[in-house]
Amino acid sequence: MKKKLLNSFRLRLYTLVALVLCSAGTAWGETVTFTYSDYKGNGTQSTGSEYSMVKTDVSITNTKFYGNTSYAHFYANGTTTITPKNGITITQIVLTASGTGYNGYQNSGSITASTGSVSGSANSTTVTWTGSASSYFTISNNKQIRWTSIEVTYTSGGSTDPICDVDPTEYDFGDVVVGNTVTQDFTVTTANLTGDLSVSLYMGETAYSVTPTTIPQDATTTTVTVTFAPTAVGEVEELLVISGGGLSDDFVGSLSGTGVCAAPATALAYTTPVDLTL
Repeated sequence: MKKKLLNSFRLRLYTLVALVLCSAGTAWGETVTFTYSDYKGNGTQSTGSEYSMVKTDVSITNTKFYGNTSYAHFYANGTTTITPKNGITITQIVLTASGTGYNGYQNSGSITASTGSVSGSANSTTVTWTGSASSYFTISNNKQIRWTSIEVTYTSGGSTDPICDVDPTEYDFGDVVVGNTVTQDFTVTTANLTGDLSVSLYMGETAYSVTPTTIPQDATTTTVTVTFAPTAVGEVEELLVISGGGLSDDFVGSLSGTGVCAAPATALAYTTPVDLTL
């Protein structure tokens, strides 16, 4: 029965690992859009004034902003600061207008960025910034820009889900003489825990013991030591389980070891005594 339970847990563990590996490396792009209609009536007409447009993950501040009823102004010689928040990385910004002339007040103009690259000019109907920015950067324009929407594309920052990585993930103690003791250390790396982790041996085999049995919520790296001390001859299997702390799935690692008899002592060779009497 215990062997069936072990095989069932192994299957679940391997399936989980396969799912994680299959999903690893998938990058999801998200967008947030600023539209002029959300900010009309803000700022100072003709000269512009500093104003911030704030979304959950991105804020945009312009030093010479004015929100009109048909479009928004970034007046000439202003500076726009784009600030990513919550660990995101901005990869593209597209500024658009509803028609020719709405992006450029004059027929010429330049737009420069402190990082990344810009295509289009102040007179274009579409201006695109591309790059990779995880901290604030600036875009400057020497001519007035009239825009209707600004679309920001970004990738999410590091996951805030609880993490528990264990190395090694399983261990075979091999042959151990009955009455002897062997230990193996497991390095447990954790982050974003919502509570303490519990460390236990699922099957309760007395040949195994583990310490510590609790990993604190604020721990980052913990050494968990499993001891194998067989009391009888034969194979003994066990499961190391780490649970709690907000983990979506428990860590389950297989343990195995075999108790063996001590090698018999080597018998002394017997020789026939020699009579040395003269």
